[in-house]
Amino acid sequence: MLKRPNLVLGVICALVGCAAGMAGRSVAMAAEAPLPEPKAIHRWQGQCRAMVPSMSVETLARQANEEIQRMGDAGWELVSAGDGFLCFKRPAD
Repeated sequence: MLKRPNLVLGVICALVGCAAGMAGRSVAMAAEAPLPEPKAIHRWQGQCRAMVPSMSVETLARQANEEIQRMGDAGWELVSAGDGFLCFKRPAD
C-alpha cells in the first residue's frame, strides 16, 4: 500500500493538467495562424455520368472501367464514384 497517496494523486493531477494545458494551447495557436494566400484561383469543369444499374455486375464494372479510361484520356479526373454515378473534374483553363 502507498504511504503517501495524496502525493501520488497530486503528481498525477499535475501531469494531466499540464498535458491538457499544452494540448489546448497548441489548438489555440493553430486557430490563430493565418492561412497562406492562394497562388492562383483554379476553376474546374465538372461532369457526372450515370451508369445503368440494371446490367450484371461484370458488365457494369467493365463499362465503368471503359468510361473512366475514356474520360481520363480526355483529361478528366475521377473524383467520385457511387450510387450509379461516376463524377469527373478537369481544369477549366
